[in-house]
Amino acid sequence: MKKTLIFYILFYCSFFVLSQDYDYDMLKLIENNNISELECWILNRYMNINFKNKYGETPLIYAVRINSSNEIIKLLINNGADINAETNEITIDMYSFKKGLDNLTPFICAMLNNNLEIGKILLKKGVDINYCPRNDTTPLIEVCKRSGKIDINAINFLISNGADVNATTKRNMNLQDTALLEKLSFKYNIPRPYINTIDLYIPRSYTDESNKTALIYSVAKIYPVKEVIELLLKNGADVNIKPQSGRSALMEALIFRHKQIAIYLINNGADINVKTYGKFGRTYLADYTPLMFASGDDKMYEVVDLLIKKGVKINDQATDGETALTLAVCLDQLKNVELLLKNGADVSIKKDNKNLALSYANQKKILVYDRMKKKKNYKKIIKLLKKYGAKE
Repeated sequence: MKKTLIFYILFYCSFFVLSQDYDYDMLKLIENNNISELECWILNRYMNINFKNKYGETPLIYAVRINSSNEIIKLLINNGADINAETNEITIDMYSFKKGLDNLTPFICAMLNNNLEIGKILLKKGVDINYCPRNDTTPLIEVCKRSGKIDINAINFLISNGADVNATTKRNMNLQDTALLEKLSFKYNIPRPYINTIDLYIPRSYTDESNKTALIYSVAKIYPVKEVIELLLKNGADVNIKPQSGRSALMEALIFRHKQIAIYLINNGADINVKTYGKFGRTYLADYTPLMFASGDDKMYEVVDLLIKKGVKINDQATDGETALTLAVCLDQLKNVELLLKNGADVSIKKDNKNLALSYANQKKILVYDRMKKKKNYKKIIKLLKKYGAKE
């Protein structure tokens, strides 16, 4: 009896291991586009068509993600592959970070790869166009926040099939994540540059992965696509939805120094007096306005001019006492200083019993990244400030 029991246990274990090998071998068939052998395996039930690898990928998710042939993808769908399968929640596994394997479904993968044929099939099979794993985002948001080249056809497809252009993210991160990342960097030996990169996104805006829209994500990137932004607005995207940080689409355009996009958003109804709230990286910037961000760079002169013409509150103060003028002075931006003064910027604001603008102007050097750089315009700025009534 005992020997029989041991035999069955060993037989079951060997069968389980063998079936797992078959499952992973199936991914190789998909990767190699070997449709005839894959079809044979499916018909003979050599594997579980909905098994998941350690990242939560099913064969269908894997096939769509790596852009396997549509024939293979259709074969999986028509033989019972779960069209609503989800990958695991994000882990601190560097492979997951690198490959972007969190928060994926077959439909999201199809949209990210601009595979509209498979997208249509999945929608006909009943996929919800506004659903995303754990309700963090939607397929439209996932496509819009993608870095690099975006194919506008996928966004057009989503909108024309009922994607909600004003859906917002639900994820809510807090400042404790900074400490968590520090612990994880030691536990999993994650290189410091990765931690620093993640830190830029998690704690910088208080609790601010929540309430972001496709429009905000489309703007908040190094290389935005203006056609995408125009398409979203033409289809009803609300330009003034803002996350808890206050970083609306306009604010993101100014932070990323996208001058033409900022002008476009302003001319399409963006709130020019919106204020930030919370943390940016390791700096607390509460009550900063679009004018403040624009004034810190003479290259944004046209934006500053447009904001003033649109009636912006020129003398709004941030929690730390800064105004658009003091920031322009501090950063040695002569053109913006002159423009602000001509339009009524207050030169009398004080901090620690000192005239703030003059105090900044008298500093002959400025910190640029990690180096002190000599100012070029401080003498001219001091003269301008005194001309408009600034006193020590």
